[in-house]
Amino acid sequence: MAASGIAALAYGQGVDIDYVDATSGNWRETVSTAVPNFEPARSQLEARRQARQAGERVRAALNAEAYFDPTIDFAITSEDPPRPRLRVDPGPRFAVGEITVVYDGPAPDEAEQDVLADSLQLASGDLAIPARILSAERALLAKLRTLGYAEADTAPRDVIGDRETAEIHVILKLRAGPRIRFGELLVPDGLKTSTDYINTLKLHQPGDLYSPDILTRFNRRLAETRLFTRSSARLAPSPSEIDPETGDEIRDLVLEMVERPRHTIAVGASYSTADGYGLSSEFTRRNLTRSGDVLEAQLNLAELSRNLDIHWRRPNEFGFGRGLVFSTRLSDDTTDAFDRQSIRVGSALEIIESPRIAWTVGASGEVLSETGPLGDRDLQLLFLNGGLRLDYSNSLLDPTQGWRLDSTATPTYVFGDESTRYVRLGGQASAYLPFGEDDRFVLAGRAHLGSVLGAAVSDLPSEQRFYAGGGGSVRGYAYQAIGPRDDENAPTGGRGLTELSLEMRWRGSGRFGAVAFVDGGSVSEARLPRMDDLSLGAGLGVRYQTPAGPVRLDLATPLNKGPDDDPVQVYISIGQAF
Repeated sequence: MAASGIAALAYGQGVDIDYVDATSGNWRETVSTAVPNFEPARSQLEARRQARQAGERVRAALNAEAYFDPTIDFAITSEDPPRPRLRVDPGPRFAVGEITVVYDGPAPDEAEQDVLADSLQLASGDLAIPARILSAERALLAKLRTLGYAEADTAPRDVIGDRETAEIHVILKLRAGPRIRFGELLVPDGLKTSTDYINTLKLHQPGDLYSPDILTRFNRRLAETRLFTRSSARLAPSPSEIDPETGDEIRDLVLEMVERPRHTIAVGASYSTADGYGLSSEFTRRNLTRSGDVLEAQLNLAELSRNLDIHWRRPNEFGFGRGLVFSTRLSDDTTDAFDRQSIRVGSALEIIESPRIAWTVGASGEVLSETGPLGDRDLQLLFLNGGLRLDYSNSLLDPTQGWRLDSTATPTYVFGDESTRYVRLGGQASAYLPFGEDDRFVLAGRAHLGSVLGAAVSDLPSEQRFYAGGGGSVRGYAYQAIGPRDDENAPTGGRGLTELSLEMRWRGSGRFGAVAFVDGGSVSEARLPRMDDLSLGAGLGVRYQTPAGPVRLDLATPLNKGPDDDPVQVYISIGQAF
């Protein structure tokens, strides 16, 4: 015979509970959590209403934990004010007994039924928790759809309880519907995008068995092209034919899509006391040849640099995720380290393994004329380019969690007034860790390392050397201010680069946020990065959220201030520093 005892609850809940001891499950916590938080009753009638309501909540909570035969009695105390009291005996905890799967209408063949039985996430003897039974039913339905039954659905299940054995016998009912195979891809008339290009995005051939995963991934690929403001692929509601061998329905795939405007114009601006003012404009033409290609032209005008970049991207040129990029760059740079005019042309193969992993392999050539510490030089350069990008962050312009890694290797041959060979290596990693209430704080870190192998500093074109300092490098210092200098105090650059950054970011409930940061960097003539001679800068910043990303205003001061360093640098731009 079970013994009983009283466990006191907080008085503010307004209900006393008399627990009857049981040997299975942590059911007391389930009961106490389910009891409503009542105000003191003003009458016996109100106390009875509270008791009934509390009893209903407790019964539902116990049922959810597989206690399907509880005994719940209630009484009203004689004190003033009166309090409801429940006496709860949960009874036995029920287990799953027999499990039967039946089909309403035509059933899959025996082999498919065996596959479904093996995938059933429920077994005799498991606790008969309703949520687990529903989850097993949903998983069974999802598995049935992967076998080609696109219109599979459930019918009301039967659940039979046995008090004597404390078991629940479950009968799951499925409507399989017809097995479906993919037919033709039906593309709307009047699209600028060619049907041939859209066909490169699909993952199936006519006659393939329907798969919800294939359909989902195809829709994702359509969205990732950024050619459409709205796009969806769905099965036609009726079959176009019946497969004579299998009897399966052939359903065409119907596309519904609205194309984005083919032209986009964007403008931007930046400012820093180190780099001066900057203006930028960008023109984008989509679907230039109706094959998903994108032509981008970007013009940047700043006090230290003027350049025009043109990129023509032809995605999926050699199958999905294998695209070509053709590029041209004209630049005119006027810095403390060098004056330089150049033109570069190149092409690259972009290999997109997934939205988070991408490779680049390419080649380019450059003709340049420069004036620097070594005098005037006219040079020609040939590059081979290789790069890997991993992006496991959650945003391009304002990441709050995850990490990124970019690495490049560029073998280069230089000829003209001078001749040399070298390999330029670079790698940057950043990570973002949210914490605090509602993840309002983010700890962000960045490490950027670079090295040139195979040539002395004097043999390198000025722009191929490493420099540090400025808004995208070490804040608090002027552009190119960190590193070796010549006898006239002009930066000479180096072969080894180290940059480190740490930020504490805070975002308020509105559009404004703040950041505190420390940057460090060094440039050395040695070929390997060094950590023993870092120039440090620190500061504070403000962020204002816009649909295009955060606008940032940073104020920084050099911690290793030299005679030529200003006490404060100001930076204004769009997007986080990294």
